[in-house]
Amino acid sequence: MNSSIEELEIASGLKKMLIDAGFTVDSILHYGIDEISTILGIELYVAKIIFIAAKNFQLTKQRSSFLRDSVVAA
Repeated sequence: MNSSIEELEIASGLKKMLIDAGFTVDSILHYGIDEISTILGIELYVAKIIFIAAKNFQLTKQRSSFLRDSVVAA
């Protein structure tokens, strides 16, 4: 669960904050920028960086899964 947080392309201090607060990539995407900012007590622009990193991670994971499934089907 937290291993996906470790894979986000953000500063290690932010990763630690997210893990300590119990966030997952899915919960970051669910809560959105405003709630992340409020929950962690951080500026909106920092929450946006976290949200974008989570979204990019999810998209990369989906693409990888799609490519893997395409190769198996071929």
